[in-house]
Amino acid sequence: MDPIVKLLQQSAGQDKILRVLQYTLRFVLSSSKTDVFNVIIKLEHHITLTRKITRTTRDLFYFNKGIIALQNPDKIDGIGRAVSGFGKCIWLLSDHIELLYRIGIFSSESGKSPATKWARISNWLWLLGYLGSIALYARQLKIISKCIEKEMSRLHSLETCSDLVITDHCASTNVSSLQQQKLDIQLQMLQELVDCGIPAGSLGLIHPTAGSAAGILSSFIGIYQVFVSVRNLSGHS
Repeated sequence: MDPIVKLLQQSAGQDKILRVLQYTLRFVLSSSKTDVFNVIIKLEHHITLTRKITRTTRDLFYFNKGIIALQNPDKIDGIGRAVSGFGKCIWLLSDHIELLYRIGIFSSESGKSPATKWARISNWLWLLGYLGSIALYARQLKIISKCIEKEMSRLHSLETCSDLVITDHCASTNVSSLQQQKLDIQLQMLQELVDCGIPAGSLGLIHPTAGSAAGILSSFIGIYQVFVSVRNLSGHS
């Protein structure tokens, strides 16, 4: 029960729960017409607005990730991280501009709100950021898989040496650690793959209902990740 309470106290945990509700409402709106359709629209709008406001400074986080990536001595890894970081940064900036138009702080001389145009730009950049992350995770998985193979080979060669018990234990620990890293990256990559469905649905590349379903699934993956993190911290405290 304690990890659940701590999950709800975390801003990341609260955001993931709001995200589940947001995309569940979008799923309902895109899949059927109900008697409370207008109420659902208003509720979804307010939740979306709340999440947009709470992430107004998150673009700085992704910008910083992009800057750090450019200094990476591994050029291929650096490019992947830079595409992911800067793509998500500009996505959020576009998202902020869309928000300012929607709430009336910015206005257009033509009388037509460019919010829809900025929303489309935002979604394309959002998708680009996810694709950059997926390419990066795929490369990391390839590298870790090779490391696991080497450690397993070394562990196998040590099994015949009874006087190397400590070294054998170290090798086993390395393999376990690498396997856990691989699982973490696979889960992160799965979430990014599923997340691609959200902007794809908004852009009309897939059905909006599928995009909303992707948002729900991704949010539950995010809740699980935050829950595991909080539980691990509770276990070490």
